[in-house]
Amino acid sequence: MTHITKLNNPYERTTNMHELSLSSSQAVSSGDVIKFDTLRSTSSGGVANNSSTGEITLSSNYRYTLIASLDIERASTTDDVRVAFFDGATEITPANGGFDATWEYHSSGSATGQPNSTLQAWYTPDGAAASPVTLKVFDVSANSTINTSMTILILEVEQ
Repeated sequence: MTHITKLNNPYERTTNMHELSLSSSQAVSSGDVIKFDTLRSTSSGGVANNSSTGEITLSSNYRYTLIASLDIERASTTDDVRVAFFDGATEITPANGGFDATWEYHSSGSATGQPNSTLQAWYTPDGAAASPVTLKVFDVSANSTINTSMTILILEVEQ
């Protein structure tokens, strides 16, 4: 268990780190949910992952920040890429703490098979998190690839 505290701080909060990752690459098309299959944690906390549906369950006992670091190989060099967090069928917008990651194709600078691992999608709600949430990919052709270095880092702080 990790604690973030100040000396003599009466408001000590339990803080956990979780990482969702893939044990093998995943072929995707536009609109697909990314289904992470590995969850590593510093302590138990309140995060659960359903590798069949891609749903990430977040406990109401904690506050969360989720950071998805992208690594996607586009099936077509002219594809754009967009990844966003969802609450059911509804995209989580900036008003609710969701910030998508978007990369747009530009003919002068695109190279074949380049991943976009510097892009990040964020979900940092003000208050209770939506649960479960999913991460979806858009604007890519069929048979684009989510690489194994794509992860979601989850910071969990006790309320």
